[in-house]
Amino acid sequence: MFWRIIFFILIASYPFMVFIGLNHFEPRMVSLLLLVVALFYFFSKNANFLIQKNIIIFFILAIVLCTQIFNKDFFIKLYPIFVSSIFLFSFLYTLFIPPSMIERFARLTNKDLPEKAILYTKNVTIVWCLFFIINIAISLYTTFFCSLKVWTLYNGFLSYLFMGILFILEYIIRYFVKTT
Repeated sequence: MFWRIIFFILIASYPFMVFIGLNHFEPRMVSLLLLVVALFYFFSKNANFLIQKNIIIFFILAIVLCTQIFNKDFFIKLYPIFVSSIFLFSFLYTLFIPPSMIERFARLTNKDLPEKAILYTKNVTIVWCLFFIINIAISLYTTFFCSLKVWTLYNGFLSYLFMGILFILEYIIRYFVKTT
């Protein structure tokens, strides 16, 4: 549990650590931060599927290697895009290979879902896919066309804020759907 908490703190604070790091060190040095994240992830039990764990580790190592070779901060800024892409493909996959991701979460607390709830969870999964697509697009934009400050603001704060707002809105809507 302790390592899982450390891992999530590292992930959530990554854009801020990059911002601080790039203001004091060259990208090669800052990219080593990703190695720390990779080590925590590799030794944690956060990944449900071995292939996802291998893909994540491979991508992190590719970012670090590219940064070490080219010494450009661009590669370091790709990490949030990659994380959102993993979520997008994980949620999208479950739309084609049911049950949907949100249905899987719902079944953790309620094994017997009515057909209405299954349709609702599929629609919520679609909404989350759309969120991740928009999040990836904005993250890409901030990576290519914005300053490090704007990149940090979006990827370290606003994207989490928007995710929280979507979660709260869905929770409120779910309450009304359940009562009708």
